Amino acid sequence: RVVIAMQDPNPLVAGQGIACLKAAGIEIICGVLESDARRLNCGFVSRMEQNRPFVRLKMASSLDGRTALNNGISRWISGPQARQDVQRLRARSSAILTSVRTVIDDDPSLNVRLSKAELGQTREVRQPVVVVVDSQLLLTGEEKIFSTGADVRVYTASHNTRLRARLEASGAEVIGLGDSSNAQVDLKKMMTHLASREINEIHTECGQKLAGALIMQGLVDEIILYMAPNLLGSQARGLVVLDEITEMNARVNCRFEEVRKIGEDLRLTLKLEKV
Repeated sequence: RVVIAMQDPNPLVAGQGIACLKAAGIEIICGVLESDARRLNCGFVSRMEQNRPFVRLKMASSLDGRTALNNGISRWISGPQARQDVQRLRARSSAILTSVRTVIDDDPSLNVRLSKAELGQTREVRQPVVVVVDSQLLLTGEEKIFSTGADVRVYTASHNTRLRARLEASGAEVIGLGDSSNAQVDLKKMMTHLASREINEIHTECGQKLAGALIMQGLVDEIILYMAPNLLGSQARGLVVLDEITEMNARVNCRFEEVRKIGEDLRLTLKLEKV
């Protein structure tokens, strides 16, 4: 007797193994703890069923929903334990997605800074691919993300060959996926392209504009929000920039999956309902 959590969602092989076992006279029980299996393999399942990676949007905010002061200062809203927790989210992801504005303003490394012992694994730490949405190719190639050893992929709408060559000389792969209607990167095409490169899970750390665009286009599966016990005031920057909502039935709805205290902060895990 073989007990199976779920049928493989890969259409190339789905059900073939089960059929072989049944043909050999073996009893099959399928669907045991299937929801747990889908959650464990959420990236692979998303890539097989939706042709895009599973997208997790990480944000940190004050109690009044602010992510940075009006002058752009954001270090640190959340505490050290929350930031350590983020390292584990990075480590489980295939890629880290961000915007060019975040890279220019904060110059983050966007790498995993925990050791294999701290991650509880025996293999060496694998650095996720760094994906940057840079519509006009504003990156210079001198930013920290180019010195961590991680693969860097830059998605752009620009056709400037000189700027493209500059980034390629720094080791980046530059992919042109412009939206002809607004000279911006086509985010849906970007997700499809990442799926074609076998990217399963994307961990997103970006500014409020890209975060809002991903949400409005239905490209976010899960939000991890670290809420710190402080207030930044009405002049501080908000969580996301969304299209204007004029009716309550048009709001973006989320469902609480988990609420956990991490250090002095709360970690809210939310699933987005269909936008």
